[in-house]
Amino acid sequence: MLLKFQYLSQSNEINSLFHFIMYQTLGITDYCVWALLLVSSLAIGFYFGYMDTIKRREKPNQSETAEFLLGSRRMSAFPVSCSIMASFFSAITLLGTPNEIYQYGVIYWYIGIGYIITIVISAYFFVPVFYNIGLTSSYQYLGKRFSKANQIMAATAFIIQMTPYMGIVLYGPSLALGIVVNVNIWIIIVSTAVICTIYTTVGGIKAVVWTDVLQLLMMFAGMLGIIIKGSLDAGGFKNIMKTAREHERMEINFSFDLRTRHSMWGVVIGGAFLWMGIYAINQTMIQRAISIRSLKEAYIAYLVNLPGMNLLLIIVVLCGFVLFHTFYGCDPLIVKDIPKSDQLVPLYVSKFLLQYPGLGGLFVAGIFSGGLSTMSSGLNSLAAVTLNDVIMVKYPRINDRTASTISKALVVVYGILTLIFAYLSSLTAKILEAALGLFGMLSGPTLGVFTLGMFFPFTNFKGAIAGHIVGQIIIFWIGFGAYANGIVHPRLALNNFNCSGKGNITIPTGHNITSFGKPIEGIQSLYAVSYIWYTFISWTIVLFVGILISLLTRNEKDSKIEYQYISPPLQKLWKNHLISNTVVEVMFQSKIKPDTFPSEIEVSSGSTNSKL
Repeated sequence: MLLKFQYLSQSNEINSLFHFIMYQTLGITDYCVWALLLVSSLAIGFYFGYMDTIKRREKPNQSETAEFLLGSRRMSAFPVSCSIMASFFSAITLLGTPNEIYQYGVIYWYIGIGYIITIVISAYFFVPVFYNIGLTSSYQYLGKRFSKANQIMAATAFIIQMTPYMGIVLYGPSLALGIVVNVNIWIIIVSTAVICTIYTTVGGIKAVVWTDVLQLLMMFAGMLGIIIKGSLDAGGFKNIMKTAREHERMEINFSFDLRTRHSMWGVVIGGAFLWMGIYAINQTMIQRAISIRSLKEAYIAYLVNLPGMNLLLIIVVLCGFVLFHTFYGCDPLIVKDIPKSDQLVPLYVSKFLLQYPGLGGLFVAGIFSGGLSTMSSGLNSLAAVTLNDVIMVKYPRINDRTASTISKALVVVYGILTLIFAYLSSLTAKILEAALGLFGMLSGPTLGVFTLGMFFPFTNFKGAIAGHIVGQIIIFWIGFGAYANGIVHPRLALNNFNCSGKGNITIPTGHNITSFGKPIEGIQSLYAVSYIWYTFISWTIVLFVGILISLLTRNEKDSKIEYQYISPPLQKLWKNHLISNTVVEVMFQSKIKPDTFPSEIEVSSGSTNSKL
């Protein structure tokens, strides 16, 4: 190991607030572990790219686009389930959740209850509709159910949502590496983006899914190293939990006030809707679900996520308790050891894990995996959405070879855009809250539109558009109003009574205030609504406006729609509003030809045929 003592200049982006810190950097063994992850990810990408070339020679009529975006709809449940889990348990989760527990206590743990609600509703009410229709993009459903305008609006929201999000998750692992690696942060960021873009472009969704499996294992291993080391140093995990109980980290807030940053109702109900905006309709998830070879296996892939998601949640929460037990008497934020709270985990690693060869590299590989998995999934999904919901809406007769080439080019374009947003995200103080807030503001209205379409057959495109616009405007007003007014939610008490030569400072708990130190009053109370409720609030607005406008503008054409557009559990309830479709009966038996590119599938609707 190399022991460094370095003055970190004010001009350096990541290190500007570090003053004089003695820390260890990665050794040769650590770099080998990290390099193994990168080489393995690239190897998987080139392997599937090579196999795809062989298949095209053997089956020249097989759709290249279907293979690149959907794996020809022949994926199995296990790798897809791991990929689904890895895609959104990114570096944001690995860095942000332990910091969340450190500053605000155990309450975020209970979002695991919300996961149960999310997975069950997503698997049984939403996924079957997408799977049985056989589309490539989830937003194509809106074009069939309502109008092309609804489809383009939702697809645009997804693009605006995912591109900055990938920049955030790319910045996350680079933030971690900035402490333990003596390398300029932008070398790390650019290298990550290039590697991820290469294996995604070459190997398609199969490479993305199988690298996600590897990266998920690395995430588990990296965070388990922190828990094991922290438990040994504390003399057992019971001592860690004792410290948490003695300092208010185990308290649960049952407040119904939406301005409470995290309450039991907020993390369970608000959290369920927040994650439903991801698992039920987000292209990164739906694209994986419809790539599986049968609907039954798609159910399995989702349901397996329940124990997997909660296990990973428990691991990162326990890491947060380890951090608090380690630093509660000498808070690194108070004494300015780190400039951003999301650097708590890397700081712990630099102080306590790097003395053991390989452990630091395992942690870095785990954080790095979180960024790679989310970015690769996002790149592949953005390519699918841009192709199917933007380009092919304008140019529907693009042939398969051209569509495949465009898809790969789009991956490269979005890789470059991700780099731009990575820089912008480096200016954000709290990456977990920023990422989830962004998702809540954009996924809530879209979730509302899909709910109108799948749950209420009497709604029409006018109601869907009106609801989407009104819901989006209001939630943007609340979200950006909170940012503009500098709304600050108080964290639990922290102090530095155990720091030698640092004085004695305690940051107590308090009430919501602005960053200017003024109490919240008047319209600012609306801006103080917790980000955890953004999805639920906007979803509710979309439903109210959408149903109202649909009833006011309803005509004979809106009286009945085809069965396949309504969620299967609700079809009996709305049977008087639905008409039969002979093709749908075949589709519901999962007989969609696996090599078929979606633009080649036709669904009959009464006496007319419409291209999907």
